[in-house]
Amino acid sequence: MQFRKRMIPLVLTAAFAGVSGWAVSLPHGTPAHAKRPSETQSASGKVKSVSGDSFSIEALKGQDSDVISFVTTGSTKVEGKLAVGSNATVEYRAENGKNVALHVVVESATQ
Repeated sequence: MQFRKRMIPLVLTAAFAGVSGWAVSLPHGTPAHAKRPSETQSASGKVKSVSGDSFSIEALKGQDSDVISFVTTGSTKVEGKLAVGSNATVEYRAENGKNVALHVVVESATQ
């Protein structure tokens, strides 16, 4: 009888641990970081190219400049018109190796 009293909590604990581990597991082949959204970043600079659902800006980093490419989606909010030569500030997130623009604020080149 005492054996049963000790085994029942052990069996229940093992079953609970197995079920909770199953509930949070990811499908086979899905990296754990794929479920976590990356941090939002921002960059500002001159628009160098615009093509369909992508564009790039030349962002200054101290004395150096860096061309950063972005893709837009249906949920990207764009304030102003993206045009080569305009200045833009982009809030973006890195997803699947691409910089996905979340919010773009464009100032005309004459301002």
